[in-house]
Amino acid sequence: VEPQQRSTENDPYPDARILSENLVAQGIGSKVEKKGAVWVAGVGDENCPAIWQAASQANVLIRQMSPARNSLEEIFFNTVLEAERAFA
Repeated sequence: VEPQQRSTENDPYPDARILSENLVAQGIGSKVEKKGAVWVAGVGDENCPAIWQAASQANVLIRQMSPARNSLEEIFFNTVLEAERAFA
């Protein structure tokens, strides 16, 4: 998120917070991460227009969008679940 709003000690990333709130209002899970990055959960290509719309409504510039990669913990957990289903 490209900074537009003035940050404060209590709200270091106001642009990211506003974008995240707009996404949540549209039913898209999100949260503000380190350095003002906004993490968006459970979306596919069909949700991209809603993300761009939320950014426009918040007067926020998006610098980068990229799909998340699973952590090793998530990969292990999913592998265990798949193995349990295969042997059930």
